[in-house]
Amino acid sequence: MDRFLRPERLVVDPNDPDSQRIWKHWLHTFEKFALKLAVPEGEKFDLLCNFISHAVYELISECTDFESAVNTLNGLYVKQTNEVYARYLLSNCKQETGQSVVRYIQRLRLLAKDCHFRAVSALENQNEAIRDAFVSGMSSPEIRQRLLEYSSLDLAKSLEVARSLEMAQKHSVTYNSQQATTFQTPQAQQSTTSELPLCSAVEDTIDSTPVTIAAAQDKCYFCGGAIHSRS
Repeated sequence: MDRFLRPERLVVDPNDPDSQRIWKHWLHTFEKFALKLAVPEGEKFDLLCNFISHAVYELISECTDFESAVNTLNGLYVKQTNEVYARYLLSNCKQETGQSVVRYIQRLRLLAKDCHFRAVSALENQNEAIRDAFVSGMSSPEIRQRLLEYSSLDLAKSLEVARSLEMAQKHSVTYNSQQATTFQTPQAQQSTTSELPLCSAVEDTIDSTPVTIAAAQDKCYFCGGAIHSRS
């Protein structure tokens, strides 16, 4: 009977997408095997080292007991779940083409495991539903990305973060437009200045200047009167 409970050697890399699932199953099998053999607590670490690969052993080589080794491997294999993102995946999970309803419901149950559902009041349940819809329906990808950075987020915090980012985006647009106006290029300023129309008084002065000079030149040098005709 013991050989049927004997676990396989643990060889999975922590970066493997299925490492968490494989590790949890392996640990459960190992603990059942150690319990069946009635292995003392002080000898579990040695037994553990016998059922892991050399690469996995490197991860716990500094541990001295079974509990610290399991805690270390849990920290490497078990990824912290994002409750907001998990509920987003659950609410947007669609039945695939050709997928039976049984397979579909199984997939939904697997996704629901990371959603951290718990017994709450009607008001808390309502706020969580609003938060999920708030994140899912957000039109700004930047704000949604920031909200999904939180592993756990209530409705009030979601609104606070979203409003802060929304105001920052508006201020950034205003700042950029003012900067563009302030730092206008010299060529543009010179071009603008040269194209300004002259006032009417200046135009009249410029237009009348040749006439005035001509009139001054049509006077007699000796008497100041009109030019005398020469016979």
